[in-house]
Amino acid sequence: MNDNKQILVQLKNFLESDERGLLLTGTHESKKQKLIMGLLGTIYKDKRILVRTHHMNNLQSCFGWTGLKKTPQIGKGIRLLNNIYCFDTIYRPDTWNKTSNNYDFAIIYPFDIIVSSGDSKAIADLYKRSIPKIFLITHDCYPDYDFADFKEFISSYLEFNIEDLAEHNRIKSCRREC
Repeated sequence: MNDNKQILVQLKNFLESDERGLLLTGTHESKKQKLIMGLLGTIYKDKRILVRTHHMNNLQSCFGWTGLKKTPQIGKGIRLLNNIYCFDTIYRPDTWNKTSNNYDFAIIYPFDIIVSSGDSKAIADLYKRSIPKIFLITHDCYPDYDFADFKEFISSYLEFNIEDLAEHNRIKSCRREC
């Protein structure tokens, strides 16, 4: 189990390291991307961040907490949390050509989609670009996820779990039954 202070220290260590890819899993489900984006907005200003997500039409539900009020155009930068964010989609390689090759950070959320499909093209494309730090963030916490096919992209691994042990165990056991 990682508490908030411990996970923040580990994330800052990753940001200061030479490592490139961080896999973030855990039972905190939809709070993991909030943790990363919030930390980047606290530490950095005016950095360029690419978010590769599953669909453009539900960005408000995933990222509305940032102040995102309408769906941005693919590849067009918008200011959120002190930084400039661009969005494209995991499923549509044609959207990848509408984004720059140079970003300070990239976020793939939800990484679960890529894991379940076994298709690493969406990640491989990011690794061909000039992006020093890439965050692979899962939404769910399934115990049977096998990240072995993606180990070439993962240099660090962290779990962000709910601090309430009973709730943590409930979510983990629920995921086993699915």
